[in-house]
Amino acid sequence: RVGIKVRVGENYKTSFEIRNPFEHPLRVHEIYTNEGFLHLMLPKKCSSTSKDNESLWEIRPMSKKKVINLIFDSTSVGTHVGMVHMRTSAGNFIVPVEIHVVPLSLAVWPEMLDFGILTSPTSTKILDIMFLQGYFNLVSLIDARPQQSEPSLKIVIKKHSL
Repeated sequence: RVGIKVRVGENYKTSFEIRNPFEHPLRVHEIYTNEGFLHLMLPKKCSSTSKDNESLWEIRPMSKKKVINLIFDSTSVGTHVGMVHMRTSAGNFIVPVEIHVVPLSLAVWPEMLDFGILTSPTSTKILDIMFLQGYFNLVSLIDARPQQSEPSLKIVIKKHSL
């Protein structure tokens, strides 16, 4: 949950999914945050009966389950850093949360592309770039070039993929 980018004025919501790698059930005892800008909410599938709520906090062996939703309202531009604390039967965990709120303008994510190591001239790697446009106008990408010339790099822009 690090490096999330949202535009100012937008709401961001994501689910925390816990994977149980053990041969026995994993029990979640507590999830909380002390950050005023982060809000935690139970999933919608949660009912009013205590038996259903109890099953929400238990993850079967070798499975995963969504246990809580994280909600963030982006009211000001800047970087917001916080922690979500989880206490389980397997131990305590701290999940860092870093949200970058960008102004209502064109923003690109990720800011830098990492192609890794390509070992052959015929190797290919496809990387996606996301453009955030704050004014809800259409944006046409006309050209893309590396900052430094690289003969083995080929950039292909698919028409109508924006």
